[in-house]
Amino acid sequence: MTTTVRIGTDARGVATLTLARAEKHNALSAGMIAEITEAARALGADHVHATVTDASAAVGARRYAALIGPPAWRGGFDAVIDAAGSRSSLDAAAWAAHEGATVVLLGAPGSLRHDFSPHWFREIRLLGSFAYSASEFAEAVTHLRDLVGLERVVTRSYPLRAYRTALADVRARRVLKAVFAPQA
Repeated sequence: MTTTVRIGTDARGVATLTLARAEKHNALSAGMIAEITEAARALGADHVHATVTDASAAVGARRYAALIGPPAWRGGFDAVIDAAGSRSSLDAAAWAAHEGATVVLLGAPGSLRHDFSPHWFREIRLLGSFAYSASEFAEAVTHLRDLVGLERVVTRSYPLRAYRTALADVRARRVLKAVFAPQA
């Protein structure tokens, strides 16, 4: 059975739980607001951990002090999905994956510095997931009907005239996903 950890506090990280429900979902980790934790559990997370370190330890990964740089890890997850796209999340993802595992980057993180040591040292595969063809998009749309419960990631509705408040709430992580109700 595949062990997977999702890193990220947004709807993409939560949605991957539903899209790959047949897998063993060990964790969705990061500093999460309560709604995200509830949505993660409702959508199939077996465990929710506060940090990637906690999630890695829970699946038996071992931490070793490095001579230079951050601690190194042995063991970990079969697949790590980084939905956060930050330097720290990519670093954590690389060390949370076990030897020969795969790290998937969702979205476009932009320009960032990254230590690729774990990739070559432990033969970690790095896959990007951003652009898609028309046929791939059409296939993804066919899976929408399988996303039972995904509406949980929408945690607040705003009238269109309150768009500034909605954007501020999303940026401040007071809500997971916001929608606009034009008539409200």
